[in-house]
Amino acid sequence: LEEEDGVMVPVEIKTGRVPRGPYFSHILQIAAYGLVLEEEYGTRPPYGLIKYGPKGDEKEFRVEFDEDLMALLKEKVELMRQGMESGDVHRNHRRKGKCYSCSRRTDCPESLA
Repeated sequence: LEEEDGVMVPVEIKTGRVPRGPYFSHILQIAAYGLVLEEEYGTRPPYGLIKYGPKGDEKEFRVEFDEDLMALLKEKVELMRQGMESGDVHRNHRRKGKCYSCSRRTDCPESLA
């Protein structure tokens, strides 16, 4: 968390490659942090920050927590819950590099690596 303009906002720091814009999964991740803060404290922060790159040379993106984003997040969370309940969950990528870097690769029946 970081105080910005008198408000505590969630901050996610990514140390990898600096993209032109924030990745969709990172946007949902920071929105999830905003939802947790809203549930815990009763007030949603207006935005979150995603910082890419090495400390001191970061590229920062501000993600507004508007109603459309939060509705999308809740929809994705519900889909994850349904998948967990049904057990019918499959990988959704074809990139060997992504699969090879996954922490669940050794236990995944659909591993590409």
